[in-house]
Amino acid sequence: MLFHVAFGLPFAVFLLRNFFTGIPRDLIGLAAVAVPVAKPAIASLTIFQFLRVWNDMLVALVIADQDSAPITVALRAQLRQFGTNIDLLATGAFLSMIVPLAVFLVFQKYFVQGVLAGSTK
Repeated sequence: MLFHVAFGLPFAVFLLRNFFTGIPRDLIGLAAVAVPVAKPAIASLTIFQFLRVWNDMLVALVIADQDSAPITVALRAQLRQFGTNIDLLATGAFLSMIVPLAVFLVFQKYFVQGVLAGSTK
């Protein structure tokens, strides 16, 4: 977990700093107003970080043991073992996509607002 925090923190600081520089100073002084305004940026950051950690196969290959390996490592093992068994690999790939797709669909409104937040003045 510390590994993901260490690599995600610079991106989080960069994204939120750029978002908060676009907010007027009067609103930043009022936390009750600034936090609801920042919801799209925080939601976008949450989606980016979740997808980055979910798809991080390198850490799973290096740190995780075989008993607690994530689905991406299990799919890779199946590819080596059953290279021509495409129905098993396609089902596993679909199952590994369900959670990130659900997260994106739930937060889609905030994601679009957060990405477009600083695009117009």
